[in-house]
Amino acid sequence: MAEQIEVKLSPLYTHRSVSPHAIDARANEAYLRGRYFSNQFTADGYRKAITYFQQAIDLDPSLAEAYSGLTDSYVFLVITDVLSPEEGSSRVLDSARHAVSLGENVAEAHNSLASVMMNLQWNWSGAETELKRAIELNPSYSNEHRIYAALLAAMGRHRDAWEQISQAMRSDPLSLPNNAEVVRSLYYARQYDQALELGRKAMQLDANYYRTHFWLARVYAQKKLYNEAIAESSKVLDAMPGSNVGLTELAYSLAVAGRERESREILKRLEKRSKQAFVPAYNLAVIHLALNDRDSALDYLQKAYQERDWAMFVLEVEPRLDPLRSDPRFQALVQDLNFPEVIHMSNSGNSAK
Repeated sequence: MAEQIEVKLSPLYTHRSVSPHAIDARANEAYLRGRYFSNQFTADGYRKAITYFQQAIDLDPSLAEAYSGLTDSYVFLVITDVLSPEEGSSRVLDSARHAVSLGENVAEAHNSLASVMMNLQWNWSGAETELKRAIELNPSYSNEHRIYAALLAAMGRHRDAWEQISQAMRSDPLSLPNNAEVVRSLYYARQYDQALELGRKAMQLDANYYRTHFWLARVYAQKKLYNEAIAESSKVLDAMPGSNVGLTELAYSLAVAGRERESREILKRLEKRSKQAFVPAYNLAVIHLALNDRDSALDYLQKAYQERDWAMFVLEVEPRLDPLRSDPRFQALVQDLNFPEVIHMSNSGNSAK
């Protein structure tokens, strides 16, 4: 039964580093269902995934991969702005470490620990060490290459990032997350034309996959194709109605398009929400910056740093933050993040390929 589900869900699962025959069949089935839902990259998907990963743990407490899946789901609830970094950190570090302790030779466990180190601890060298270990254990597991590409892009190592996302695509070319990550990698490398070309190609796999729209919106904005940026951002919001992510992306696109009144309406909504619920300060910063309010943007970035907002890890390479690069307050934040081998994008012509 577990083997049948493995084939049905995705070719990704044929590259797992633990044989399905070595674990409880029901636990394996629950684990595979969890991975299926987590791969949707939506809040509802992660919540369903958490339920299945917990079922797998209850059935087989020695299953390192289930703890890995649980960790990944909570990390991505932080990344999609559903949980605060503080709340996410309190839930994932123990499960990530437990996954490694149960499965020292399980690539997924090291990959999950690397994701925690990168997104929630800003431990760049530790994350890279864990990712290299994961790749050593299972070179064909595409998730580790995708996460490694994100880390390398944040450090300005765009050629290396391209090699990693290319390897992920070779391992699993039909993966929607992998295809979206291609666009992301090219966006941070400022290879916008290539990002649009491959983003449109990715849309042929699933025109409704919101992460592709998310990155295309950012690329179109940098290309000053504002109507297209607004259209793509609107699709993100349609996929995640009322979400912090969707509202932020649409507000940014509207602002850079000169539709200030509409952007400020969304900003006011998010700032009001932030008084009762979690809204990332980083999100508010980028909207204020798009509205040419640099002082407020810097104030919110400082708050984001204090809250250990996961999005701060792309501070050095995010094109939307370029207007702040000469400001001493911004430069101090970059220095505080202690990036290794950073390429300063304002002066770099580095290509992804």
